[in-house]
Amino acid sequence: MLIENVLQELQTLLVLIMRFKKKKNQRILRTLRRSHVVSTYGVGSVYQFKNKYNSNSDSESLMLAGIEEWFQNVDDIVPEWKIYEPRLQEALGKDFFVLPPDYRKNHDNPKIANRHLPYVRFPQWHRCSACGLMEYVGKHASSDKLVCKAKSRLKDQDPKIQNNFKVCFNAKETSEPNKLIPVRFLVACEHGHIDDFPFIEWTHKNLKSKITKEPQEHILKSFGGRGGNSSILGLKFKCMTCNTDQVDIAKFFQKNLDNDNQNDKLGPGFNEIKHECSGSRPWIGENEHNCKAKQHVLLKGASNIYYPTIKSSIFIPVITEEFDKEILNKINNEIFWNSIKDQNEEMLNTILTTVVSDTSIDLDKLKLAVKKKKEGLLNQSQLEKDLENPQKIEENYRFQEYDFILNKDSTDSAELTKHKLDISEYKELESFFSDIILIDKLRETRVQTGFSRINPYEEGAGSFKQHLSSRPRKWLPAMVVNGEGIFFNFNSKALNKWLEVFRDKKLENLNYKYNEFRKKRKLHERYISSKFILLHTFAHILMNRLCFNCGYSSAALRERIYCNLYDETKEMQGVLIYTSAGDSEGTLGGLVREGEPLNLRKTIYEAISKSVHCSYDPVCKQTKSQGLSGTNSSSCHACAFVSETSCEENNQLLNRSTIIGDEDSKLTGYFESLLD
Repeated sequence: MLIENVLQELQTLLVLIMRFKKKKNQRILRTLRRSHVVSTYGVGSVYQFKNKYNSNSDSESLMLAGIEEWFQNVDDIVPEWKIYEPRLQEALGKDFFVLPPDYRKNHDNPKIANRHLPYVRFPQWHRCSACGLMEYVGKHASSDKLVCKAKSRLKDQDPKIQNNFKVCFNAKETSEPNKLIPVRFLVACEHGHIDDFPFIEWTHKNLKSKITKEPQEHILKSFGGRGGNSSILGLKFKCMTCNTDQVDIAKFFQKNLDNDNQNDKLGPGFNEIKHECSGSRPWIGENEHNCKAKQHVLLKGASNIYYPTIKSSIFIPVITEEFDKEILNKINNEIFWNSIKDQNEEMLNTILTTVVSDTSIDLDKLKLAVKKKKEGLLNQSQLEKDLENPQKIEENYRFQEYDFILNKDSTDSAELTKHKLDISEYKELESFFSDIILIDKLRETRVQTGFSRINPYEEGAGSFKQHLSSRPRKWLPAMVVNGEGIFFNFNSKALNKWLEVFRDKKLENLNYKYNEFRKKRKLHERYISSKFILLHTFAHILMNRLCFNCGYSSAALRERIYCNLYDETKEMQGVLIYTSAGDSEGTLGGLVREGEPLNLRKTIYEAISKSVHCSYDPVCKQTKSQGLSGTNSSSCHACAFVSETSCEENNQLLNRSTIIGDEDSKLTGYFESLLD
C-alpha cells in the first residue's frame, strides 16, 4: 500500500511537471490595447505583430488564445479587472466580466506585473522571402526561430533541388539567415473554423499516387508573381521533392457571378482536391469534427475573417421604487452588491445589520431595496427566456434604458447622472422633440460573447457563433467606457403626424434590398419603418456636426437608437448620442455643453442645413439604392455616413429624405419646417 501511494504521488508530480513544461512551451506572449481585444482583434482573430527579429513590419502573424489561457485560475483575476453590470450579467448568465490584462512593468502586485496575453502562431505555413522555401512551423514556435532552414533541410538532397534554393543554401556560415514570413492565405468556413491553406494537397493534385500529408516530408517552393511582383494570381507553388507541376491558387478565388447562391460562388479548387473542413480551432487547440460547411480561401487581412459578437449595455439602476439616495448608492455599489447577492437569508440579515449599524440607513428599507433589486433582475432574466425573437429581447432591454432616462430620477453616482431642462428653453426645437436630456455621466459596458467568420452572427438566426473558450466560463472579456451624452426624445404627436404623410416608395425597395441581404447571410427578416430610418439618419448627421463643433474625432461618438419595431405596447422614439472614447475618469463635458439650449439649437440647425446638399448631388439624392447591398437611399460618405464603429447598423438604413424631404418625390421631411 505504501509503494502504491508513493507511485501515485510520483505520477501526480510527473503530470504537474509535464503540464508546467507544456504551458511554458506553448505561451507566446504579447501586449495589445484593451479596446482592440474586445473588438476587432479578440480571441480567434489574426493580428499582424512586428517581429523584433525582422525589420519587416508585417512579419509575425498571431492569433489570440482562448480566455482559459489568460489566467491559471479565477483567483488570478484581480478585483480591479472585474466588471459588474447586473442587467448584463443576468442576460448573459455570467458572474462578472473581466477587463483584458494590461501590461504594467514592475507592479507591486505579482498578479499584475508583466502581464501579457497568450497567442498562438497562425498561419503556420511560412516562406523564405529570399529563396522561396516553405516551412510549416509549430503554433508555439518562438520568433527567433523563424529563420530559413535551407542548409539543414537540403544538405542530403539532390543538387538539382539544392540549386533551387541556392540563395540560402550557399550562404556563408557567417551570414545571418534570412527570416521567414507568414503566407498570405488561409481557409475558413461559416461555422467559425479556420485552418492553413492545403498547400500539400494542392501542389500534388495531379499525382495519382498516394502522398503523405506530413509537411516536413515535402520541400515546397513558392514563386513570385507576374513581372516580378507579388500579385495573388501570379503566385505559384511546387513540390521539389515530388517534382510536381507549378500551380497557382487562382481557382480558389474564381466566382460564379451569374449565380446568386452564395455556396455556388466558391472557387472550384476544393473540388479538385476533395478537401473538407477539418473543424480546426487553433485558439483553443482542439477541433470540431464532422463539419460539413464549405471552406473559403481568404487573405489573412480580409475583413470577413473575424466578426466579433458584442453585447453592450448602458448602466441603469435596476429598481425604480422611491428610496433614499443613500440606500440607492449602497445597493448599486458593485462591490457591496456582489458580496450580498448570493447570500442566504440568515447571512444577508447579518451583513445588512452590520452595514447600517454606523449609518442613518433604515434597516427595513435597505432590506426592501435589496429585495426589489433581486426581483427586478429575476424578472428581466425570465422575460428574456420567455421571448423567442432575440430582436424583441434587445428591444425590451433597451426599453429599460429608454424608460429610465426619460422618466426616472437618477442618483448621484459614478455610473449615471443626468439633468433635464425645460423643452421650452430650446424654443423652435420644441415642436420636434418632447424631451432633451443631458447626461453628465454614463457608463457603457461592452462584452464580447463570441465571434463568427465569413458572415456576421445574429442571435436566433441560421448563422453560427464560435465560443471564446473550450468550455463555458463564469466570465467574459469586456470593456467599460465612461462618458457623457445627449438624449433626444422625439415628439410623438409630431412624429405620428409626419408618418401619416410620409410615403416613400424608396422605402419598400430599401426593405427589399435589406432583407435580401440578410437572407443571403442567413439572418432573420427585419422590417424597417420610416420612424427608425428618421431616428437613425438624424443621429448620423448630428454626430457629424458635433464632431466638427466639439473637436471629437469621427470615431469618438456613438449612437444608440431607441425604436420599437416589434412591440407596439412599448413605444420608443429616442436617440442617444454619447462619447465612446472616454477613459476611466470619463470625458471633459464638451458634449454636454454642446447640449445647452443656445448651442444645441445652432448645432441642429447647421446639421439639418448641411444635409440639404451633398457634394455628390444630384447622383446621391436621386439614387434609389446605394451603399452596402443597396440598403441606403440619398445617403453616402459625403453627407450621412459616419465611422463604422460609431454606427449600430454598419452605415445602412439611411435616407436624407426623412430629414429634409424630396421635392421630386413630393416628400415632406420631418425637420423641413426648421429651414423655413
